[in-house]
Amino acid sequence: MLPQLVCLTKALQNLHIPYSLLDPEGNLIRVELHSKSYLFQRSRTPFNSESVAQICLDKEHTYHILKNVINMPKTIGFLDYQQASEYPQYTYFDSLDKIIEEIEAKFSYPLVVKRNRGALSKNVFLCQFKKELIDALNAIYNRKSLDYDYVALAQYFINTKQEYRVVFFKNELILAYERYTDQQGFKANYWNLPGGCSKYITDSCLLEELKNFVEPIFQHIPAAMVGVDIIRDISGDLFLVELNSGPKFSHFIEFNGEELIIEMYKTIFKKLINTTHYSEAI
Repeated sequence: MLPQLVCLTKALQNLHIPYSLLDPEGNLIRVELHSKSYLFQRSRTPFNSESVAQICLDKEHTYHILKNVINMPKTIGFLDYQQASEYPQYTYFDSLDKIIEEIEAKFSYPLVVKRNRGALSKNVFLCQFKKELIDALNAIYNRKSLDYDYVALAQYFINTKQEYRVVFFKNELILAYERYTDQQGFKANYWNLPGGCSKYITDSCLLEELKNFVEPIFQHIPAAMVGVDIIRDISGDLFLVELNSGPKFSHFIEFNGEELIIEMYKTIFKKLINTTHYSEAI
């Protein structure tokens, strides 16, 4: 059973809410709450629509929706040039050289290159010069790799001072932590960097700042439960990096223990209970 689902079951036990484990590993869970049934599958929750989950997964589509709504680093997607004959209507650059030429025309070094639908910082590269850009694109477009993506993103590099993960449920901030390392700048795969850890945020002023920054998102992407990745640059400005409709909490639990995630799930189900009682009373 995944660590976060262990926390989910402990929260449910505490609230005396019945649930069933539907697979041998315990990573598929049905929760029964009054007349409703909720399915949790690995890191996926039952709270988001399919379209919202897919938009959160697709970083380029997220950018197109929110680029004029919230501060985000400039991002451009490039379809795998090897797809040119199969999808000519979507392929604007039919060779690696042309993609590189376009990226270098739109961005300056250093820049970030990453796969569009990736997670856990797999195939995320900081490119300081052309050779690293070539290597990054070849890695993302490698069809023999399990981490292959047919869209590579080029993104403006933000010199990062701090990085945060903020989790919302029904527009309410329910968890926030800093993805901390001893170094500044590029923090992908932060937990493997020197001093890398998840620091739980309790500072009320910082929490309010993060909440106010994120709120405009929900007018355009109605995510019921979402992890929001935010970076603060060395000038103090906040930038949205990406959304995650199935946030994982393994690293947070590793550094902070289970209790905060148990409390997070209790907050979610108490909110659901209150909503259900209100609906039944109408």
